[in-house]
Amino acid sequence: KTPKRSATAWLNNAMHQLLKFSLRCWKNRNSMVHGSTRKEQQQIALTNARKKIKSIYANPPDLAPQFRSIHEIPLEHRLKMSLQTAEQWISMVAHQVKVTAHNFKVLLSKHKPMAAHMRTMRREARNQAKERSQPETPRKAHRRAVQAANKEMRDKLYSNRTKKKTKKTKPKSNQLSAKCVNTITRYSGFQVSSSPKLNE
Repeated sequence: KTPKRSATAWLNNAMHQLLKFSLRCWKNRNSMVHGSTRKEQQQIALTNARKKIKSIYANPPDLAPQFRSIHEIPLEHRLKMSLQTAEQWISMVAHQVKVTAHNFKVLLSKHKPMAAHMRTMRREARNQAKERSQPETPRKAHRRAVQAANKEMRDKLYSNRTKKKTKKTKPKSNQLSAKCVNTITRYSGFQVSSSPKLNE
């Protein structure tokens, strides 16, 4: 006997039933997880938000200095927030965590590791050694002459400054000055020799 329905019609009907069954399973799952009524949905969402807040306070993330601390407001006050305020705060903390991670990544990318600096220094040292080993060109000779002239001028300038700073004072003479001798002679009537030894 020939079948009442063709294979194409039977396949279409089977696919339709599978889709209807999958849709019923999805709706049942959503009603169990999120609630069937509006009030149940809000209550379940608030419970989930409070669980997330407790987990954030239990394991506070490391945030950048420009962000406020998690413990700035006590946990008891956070749990009293409404559903909309709690969800906004949770999303704000998640955004701050992402911004902190991004800023740290940018900071690391700007600073080269020590191995890269050492490679650069070794490369510069090799280049300088290679340049010194090459024969002296007129341009190089002129540059070295200019450097030597600058060094000589610097040495002269600083040597003059040090001489001025360390200028030695002349030792005091043991002989009495002529002015002091005249003063003593005039007021005392005694003859005072200009030598350190007085006349006997």
